[in-house]
Amino acid sequence: MKIKYQIDFIYAISFILAACSIIYEFLLAQTISFLVANMVVWYSLTIGFYLLAMGIGALCCNKLYGHKQSWLSLFEVEVLLSMVGGISVMVVHFAHMLFGYMWFWDIGGSVAIFFLLYFLMVIGVGFLSGLELPLLIRIGKEVSVNKKITNRILAADYFGSLIGSVLFPLVGLPYFELLTISFVVATLNLLIAVFMLLVFVKNERKLSMRLGGASIFLAILIFALIYIQDIQQYLLKKYYYYFRSTESAGAIFAPVNDLSNIERFSSPYQKIDIVRFPTLKNSLAPYIINAYSTKYQEDPNYPHRYGLYLNGDFQVQAEFDEVYHEYFAHIPIILNGSIPQKVLVLGAGDGLLIKELVKYTEIKSITLVELDQKVIDLVRTHPVLHYMSKGSLEDPRVNITIADAYPYIRESQEKFDAIYMDFPDPNDYNLAKLYSREFYYFIKKHLNENGYAVFDAEEINLFTQRSKENTLKMDPQNSWMTNYHTLKAAGFGTIIPYVSILETDNARALKIVSRKILEKFVTGPKQGQGFIMVKKEPGNPVFEYRDLKIKLHVLNEQRFKLALSLPYPYPERLDTEKINSIMRPTFPSRTNSFWIKLPY
Repeated sequence: MKIKYQIDFIYAISFILAACSIIYEFLLAQTISFLVANMVVWYSLTIGFYLLAMGIGALCCNKLYGHKQSWLSLFEVEVLLSMVGGISVMVVHFAHMLFGYMWFWDIGGSVAIFFLLYFLMVIGVGFLSGLELPLLIRIGKEVSVNKKITNRILAADYFGSLIGSVLFPLVGLPYFELLTISFVVATLNLLIAVFMLLVFVKNERKLSMRLGGASIFLAILIFALIYIQDIQQYLLKKYYYYFRSTESAGAIFAPVNDLSNIERFSSPYQKIDIVRFPTLKNSLAPYIINAYSTKYQEDPNYPHRYGLYLNGDFQVQAEFDEVYHEYFAHIPIILNGSIPQKVLVLGAGDGLLIKELVKYTEIKSITLVELDQKVIDLVRTHPVLHYMSKGSLEDPRVNITIADAYPYIRESQEKFDAIYMDFPDPNDYNLAKLYSREFYYFIKKHLNENGYAVFDAEEINLFTQRSKENTLKMDPQNSWMTNYHTLKAAGFGTIIPYVSILETDNARALKIVSRKILEKFVTGPKQGQGFIMVKKEPGNPVFEYRDLKIKLHVLNEQRFKLALSLPYPYPERLDTEKINSIMRPTFPSRTNSFWIKLPY
């Protein structure tokens, strides 16, 4: 190959290889963001350790490859990089399978082993990428005497990193699975390595052996891409049916072929998973919920054993959706003493909250603001989601706007009698803005007089039982104080927490299980799902239950009183350290950053 073409080729592969390396790291960061809370922290740590490992790789380059032919050295590095990068996503999922088994059996070190395996992948990709650039510079100097060759190779490398950083979020993530991207990038990486070997290392004695090894791995990657759907289903099933991996050590990585496939849908914003859970042996949950709800008695065809997940986070399960949504929708109306006419709903694209609100003929209009059009389309067309929502999104009073809730509420000029906010838990800083003082300030501006707002509040339901005094004490992880001071700072005069508590003296349930088991089922470590209702001015909410003249399956007078029974403190002095602000977020807590997710 002529020198000019060699130089151009060096620039081109510097560009492409840099893009491959940065995409490997984004794949790792996105994978752990799916499995661990707090995306911002994990993207930052991933890129930080990647750069550290790159530096170490650059320092070790001469020691490892100073005596070898440059093109052959680069070939070996790229083969290794394609192998480590290609399997990186799967390795992190395998680490999560191992964590699930160790966590279930209370084996120490489960969290440490998970993160150790993760950072081994990050450092492995970073170290090999660090070897890559010095070798490219060395090859450039061997080919050309131009003093600018080093700067140009560096520029090509930086430009390649930019293109990789742009392609991953705009093209890769919205339309392809992470596993697919990892195999495609590894294949491209490996093809470049093989091309280098064939063109520049012709006289190497062990050329055929090296080419044979690379060809075998290339065949494995192509095979994996052909069967990518099966491999993806394997990983999804191992995540959502993790309980099967806890049966024995041999089951940790064993396929789960006898259970239903996971229905996965991708959008530019998230991965939407619909899960059909098996009927567990000796499970009493379906019978217990029937002791509290009339849903299946009145509609035996209502879906059961289906769950909806967004980015691996639980959203709703068919058996229990009314426990959440009836408390969410109706208790604020009872507390307010009047039914709103004009309602704004932010989030809640699954239509289940809307299903409760359209029961009121007094409500004249409902504006639904949902970020993801794909969610709306699924609720309208997927048979399970459409049945669960009872076609509520087709109600003529419902007007749907596809938009981000934050800019919408900031720019809108409308006022409403009620605002419902149904957002994912604030487990990263992007979501935390929807629980911020600034966001609540805009919510307050859009409320009419005597209007109210309500949202589901993560972890305000965490209480511990004090056995000696037989009283409840707020758990240290309870987020009530952060929510309270944030809402106070936003200017709300009335703040009312409530929780979807079910009674333990349920006669029908006690015929099925003992009181001790029932208490664990109804409350467990939490006291149900927490909500907070707010109004602009201080007032006197109506704490008396009243019949709303609509069909309810769970909520009644006893449960209404239980929902408002927990001992929440109301400090008089504002604690600025507790305020969650866009400029200084206190959600999510640092302790949550190392919380490894399980689907339930």
